[in-house]
Amino acid sequence: MNPFEQQEVLSQRYPAATIYMENSNLTPARNHMFQEKTMEFSQDESYSSGKSYPLCDIITLPASPILKGPVERIIGNRRTRRNFSRKGVQIAKLARILKSAYGVTSKGSEKAGDVMLRACPSAGALYPLELYPVVLRSKDLALGVYHYNVKNHSLEIVKKGDFLEELDNNLLGAELIPGADVALIITSVIDRSLAKYGERGYRFILIEVGHLAQNISLVCESLGFNSVCMGGFYEKDLADLLSTDIRSEPVQYVILLGAH
Repeated sequence: MNPFEQQEVLSQRYPAATIYMENSNLTPARNHMFQEKTMEFSQDESYSSGKSYPLCDIITLPASPILKGPVERIIGNRRTRRNFSRKGVQIAKLARILKSAYGVTSKGSEKAGDVMLRACPSAGALYPLELYPVVLRSKDLALGVYHYNVKNHSLEIVKKGDFLEELDNNLLGAELIPGADVALIITSVIDRSLAKYGERGYRFILIEVGHLAQNISLVCESLGFNSVCMGGFYEKDLADLLSTDIRSEPVQYVILLGAH
């Protein structure tokens, strides 16, 4: 089945998910509307990042030590940091990030079909996400686009070369890219989840992207890496860079990584 036939099948099976993807994709033509919206929001002083119930009874929680355990310290120290040192990523560090973020950590029970369980929660243990590290600076890895093969914990070379310019043209906030060592691109094979859960499976996919991004952010913090999560990009052009089909395997997130 060619990509066009596959898209037709997906559109018929999951019309709501397909419509959402098509209408939320960012393109150069739509970028001005996106920029106008963000500018309008930045001038809105009514925004609040939390809510309260002032008419309800209040129970004051007991004081507890902050950042006491190792995990708590990592969580407390995690920040979006854009000042990369440009030292270049080492394959050993990249391997630890990938393994800790989405790698196989154990096998499920026989009842679960001997599923290889991962480092983050996934609805139905279906694991619809795929990781593509684009290496921009390294001492022991050739520059290029790689795919993380989870099952055998390996990197598959999709294409070699310096793709800094392509990322610079297709990521909003491009001024951050030159300092990063890796652009970690997250995609989702949507039928892997929607085949079981129907349209709601797309919501599960987005939830899982959040789980994965937090894993990446925390393990980077623990290894002395800075990370910047980026949601503004041109999906079609990044999919072309990865040689994936935007309709069946859309790009969901990009995380820039680099040493302190």
